[in-house]
Amino acid sequence: MRHLLVLALATAVAGCNLVYSDQPLFTATNAAAAPQAEAGLWLMDSDTCVVDLKAPVEDWPACAEHQSVADHGPRAFRLFPGGELRLAAGEPLILQTREKADHGRWTYVYAGGVATAFGLDGRATAFRFWPVECGPPPPKPAEGEAHPRYVTLTPLPGLRIHGDDCRARDPAAVRRAAKASEAWAETTSGIRWVRAR
Repeated sequence: MRHLLVLALATAVAGCNLVYSDQPLFTATNAAAAPQAEAGLWLMDSDTCVVDLKAPVEDWPACAEHQSVADHGPRAFRLFPGGELRLAAGEPLILQTREKADHGRWTYVYAGGVATAFGLDGRATAFRFWPVECGPPPPKPAEGEAHPRYVTLTPLPGLRIHGDDCRARDPAAVRRAAKASEAWAETTSGIRWVRAR
């Protein structure tokens, strides 16, 4: 599931005006009550990739981004080795991942999310994610503008502008920004369970 969620997060947070932190703001404690994903085959949503879900995976087109999820118990979806990707419980859910910053150190970036469907066993069978933004999108650059603005003019409470990006100091600020950001998201990423392995 980790690779598929990284893919979903990469799509969700593509662009500017994103919220970062220098340290992870969400811990294993925050992840403990997050939804558990159904074991089996998961697929990224796509408007352009047509997939015959009944066909063997080997026959799916190359555009079908998919991942098989094994049932490793109740914490399988919630916390991954090294803490590189973590799904934190709450409304909305927060997907936290780390990435290498330009200065060589690790930085953390966030997406808001929601489980949109559940199976009979109570496990999640679909998720939707969107980027956590610093504030309302910045004005669109004028034609030929040499140095366009990449970050909002009005950061949300608890966030501060740092160069061309935005920094959060605490989980509450990220959560508030995630709630507000859903309305600004130009794209969201969806992943859904297709079938058992």
